Amino acid sequence: MMFQLRKKPCAFEKLDWEIDKRNFSCTSSINVYHCIQDERNRSGEICIQPVWVQPHYCPEFNTGARALDTVPCNVTKGCPDVTFLSDEAYKYPVCLNKTHKKEILENGDSSVPSWFWIVVPTVVLGIVILVLSAACLVWRRKRKDQNDENRDQPLLDLEDEFEKSKPFHKTAAFHEAIRYLKNDGKLLVLIGIWGSGKTKTAKEVYRMYELRSTPCAFTKSDWEKDKNIFKTCLNPINVYHCIQDERNRSGEICIQPVWVQPRKCPEFNTGAWVLDTVPCNAATGCPNVTFLSNEAYKYPVCLNKTHTKV
Repeated sequence: MMFQLRKKPCAFEKLDWEIDKRNFSCTSSINVYHCIQDERNRSGEICIQPVWVQPHYCPEFNTGARALDTVPCNVTKGCPDVTFLSDEAYKYPVCLNKTHKKEILENGDSSVPSWFWIVVPTVVLGIVILVLSAACLVWRRKRKDQNDENRDQPLLDLEDEFEKSKPFHKTAAFHEAIRYLKNDGKLLVLIGIWGSGKTKTAKEVYRMYELRSTPCAFTKSDWEKDKNIFKTCLNPINVYHCIQDERNRSGEICIQPVWVQPRKCPEFNTGAWVLDTVPCNAATGCPNVTFLSNEAYKYPVCLNKTHTKV
């Protein structure tokens, strides 16, 4: 049993099929003449026992298993609509020319001419090239217009550039926001595009460290007065502090308190924008217990480190 390849497709007509059958000469009554395609869509002839083929399926010779298979008929018209024997495949031309999945007309001719598969891909390729060329041309023109527009724009004032390069807590806009809150402003709205620094701005405004011209209060009553005047601490987590910074300057800020160990003082680090604890070097009056940084008024030596060091 050998599948003999053909140079031309199998016959679509009964008369031509009979001629091919006689020329092939199948001698067995069980293994009858077949002219079908294999799994690689190659036409060939073989003497083999026929199998039943379901509607909307086609017979196919599996060269690996050396047996007949049935595969789905995937064309839109001309597929078998009844069960038939595999040796009668000539009745269904779509099963004998699966290479291009052609639709077969009622007269048995292909609905798609051979030149179709050459012309159509060429036309499609040409359209794709034209579309890409047009898109590239439009992009280049837009880029040129944008570059021209950028060249026409005046350069920013050096003063504006310097203002932008400064940390926000040192800019006029920052202090304007603080003045607004100090003057009983209840709501400050920050508007900007995503990534423009709204969260950072809000944090800096809220945690603003404001220098004082006088030392921080040493008594509870005076400290309460200063706290009420400051009016900026609206969050119960970030509470009022009046402490010195790393340069021994007195200032006020709303910030989350930290625990301070005995013989240490709280100090605001303006570079890191956080609370630190530093050793208390005074001879007397240093804290002897752990306390919260917002209670520094209880230890005057921590609020006037300039003159208390030994």
